Amino acid sequence: MKVLLKALICLPKWLIHFHGETILDNKPTLETKGMWQVKNAFMAGPYINYAVEDKLNKRWIIAEGFAFAPSVEKRDYMFELEAIIKTIKINK
Repeated sequence: MKVLLKALICLPKWLIHFHGETILDNKPTLETKGMWQVKNAFMAGPYINYAVEDKLNKRWIIAEGFAFAPSVEKRDYMFELEAIIKTIKINK
C-alpha cells in the first residue's frame, strides 16, 4: 500500500486527502478523497478513489468516481458514487 501512496505524492497536497483504510469485498482497501482540476481550464470537482489489494490474484484494482457539475451541489453525486463503488464484487 505504501507504493500506491507514493504515486499520489505528485499531486499538490491540497488536492488529495488520504481518508483511510477500509474493506471492500473482504479485501484491504485504501480510500482517498479530494479535488481534481484541469490545468489551464476552469474545470474541477471532487473525486473518490479506492485501491483494492487483491492478494489472491497479486494485483491492485482501482475504482474511481469523479463529479463535474458546474454551479450545482455535488454532495449527493459523491454519496451515490461512493455507494456504487462500495458494491464492487471482485471475480477471480
